[in-house]
Order: sequence, then C-alpha cells, then structure tokens
Amino acid sequence: MKTLKEYTIPFSSLKNGKNLFSFELNRSFFETFNWEEFIDCSFKVDLSLIKSETMLDMNFTILGEVISLCDRCMDNLKLKLNNEYRQLIKFVENEQDVFKDELEFLSINSYEINIAPYLFEYCLLSMPKKKIHQKIQDCNQENIQILEQYLLTKEKVNEKKKENDEIDSRWDKLKELKNKK
Repeated sequence: MKTLKEYTIPFSSLKNGKNLFSFELNRSFFETFNWEEFIDCSFKVDLSLIKSETMLDMNFTILGEVISLCDRCMDNLKLKLNNEYRQLIKFVENEQDVFKDELEFLSINSYEINIAPYLFEYCLLSMPKKKIHQKIQDCNQENIQILEQYLLTKEKVNEKKKENDEIDSRWDKLKELKNKK
C-alpha cells in the first residue's frame, strides 16, 4: 500500500481545541488498499479533531454513495451511506500495540498521524452486511432465474438423498463380503 500523504495531519502544529477537516474519497482511494469491490464510489468525510495535551479526539462523519453488486442478483446496486465514528488517540511515553475499543495509543514524541486507515475502515464499516435491492422486483430477474437453477434448496437435497438411498445391486455383493469377515 502506498503512503497517502494527503491524509496525514500534522497535529503538533494545530491549536488545542476543535480543528475541522474535510476529505473527498473516490474509487482510487480504495484501490490503494487493494479494495476493488466498489464499481464506483464517492464519499465526503468531515473530521472534527479535538486536540488536547494528552489526546486527540477524532469524530468522523461519513456521507457517501457506493455502486456495488447486489448480493442477490449480482446487478449494480446504488447505496447511500451516512454514519459517524469516533476514535480517541492517547499520548503515552511508549507506543503500545494495545487497542481498546475506540482508544489507541501513540507515542508522546509523535507529531503527525495518517488517518487514511481510519477513513478506509470506517467507510467499509458503513456498508450494510447484506447489499441487496430493497424490493426483489428491483433485482435483475434474468439473473435471479439463472441463480435459482443452481441454488441448492431443501427439495433438491431431499431428491438427492432419495437417489442415494436407492442402492446399486453391485454394492450388495460387496456388503456380503464385508459381513463374512
């Protein structure tokens, strides 16, 4: 992953208190993370960074539109996203790899932070677990029919069981041999 310098915030030069930032993200941003599940996307991220002597309190507001594939019909699906996330960065003497929910630790000697990983993670967290058209009528019916041909249903499983239950007579002879031993 290449370094995304435009998302580096030199917090040491910021005044204590509230500082506002705004970022525009598109597909090329996600491609730097090798994420290619979005056909197209457009995110506007507003960051409210509250700086104090001992910590950074970052509040992300994410508004965006994503064109991805519907999990049901595999056709294009347009999603509107709107979420908020919070990340606390506490300054400590020795940087630690301990993460506790919203709290992360950073060396007191640090002077900047790259927020690109947070932007990437929070945009992905904004996506719904299931990406499907709200109404099945909006799905591509041609694709649905093709998928249903290959979909394994209870009926198809029961049919296969019945087929397997009918034993070939050749196996009877082998069972006899097995029982003799």
